[in-house]
Amino acid sequence: ERFRAVSVVAGTGRLAMAGEEPALGPHDHVGLPAGIPAEFTAREGTLVLLDAEIRAAATGPLRGTSAG
Repeated sequence: ERFRAVSVVAGTGRLAMAGEEPALGPHDHVGLPAGIPAEFTAREGTLVLLDAEIRAAATGPLRGTSAG
């Protein structure tokens, strides 16, 4: 019940996952399901990625609070 959300911050590259290899560029976003191998490759220079793991909370839905 997990997946990783990835955003391309800078650079260009490719993502190899599940037999597909889409090109990636700045501001692209992809979701990586748990258990599926994935590999990012930079085309030229550096590929800068931002990622976050998203998973189900053990105690129910995630709730935020508002300060102020």
